[in-house]
Amino acid sequence: MPPRIEITLPPESPCIGDKIRFRTKAGLIRYNIWSACVNCGKPKWTRILRNEPMNLLCRKCAIARANELVHHKNGIKDDNRIENLSIATRGNHSLDHSKGYRDGFTKGYLDGRNKRIIELENVSSNLKREVSNAQ
Repeated sequence: MPPRIEITLPPESPCIGDKIRFRTKAGLIRYNIWSACVNCGKPKWTRILRNEPMNLLCRKCAIARANELVHHKNGIKDDNRIENLSIATRGNHSLDHSKGYRDGFTKGYLDGRNKRIIELENVSSNLKREVSNAQ
């Protein structure tokens, strides 16, 4: 027969700041506190460790925050000015960076091709001048 879990509950529906004490199957005593998510305000039970609540966010907010990244618009990671920062999801963040690479690659390719075309046009015009001068 598994060991019993002892739980002491607050007398009525919990209020923010109410604590419960319970004993785990291993015999350890744990404390939980009724607290609110700091992001959305949803009330929840939170485990206390060293007199501090362990999780300040509810699961929904924690998952949403785990999926968010800070994007530096100019690409300089040390530039933490507010106007340079934006919040991006993981997918959008990687697309932003790959888009920059793709655009840069295309621009470099087109610039190089256009430069080569101009060089060839100059060479052909010089050759035409030389041929017309030789005649």
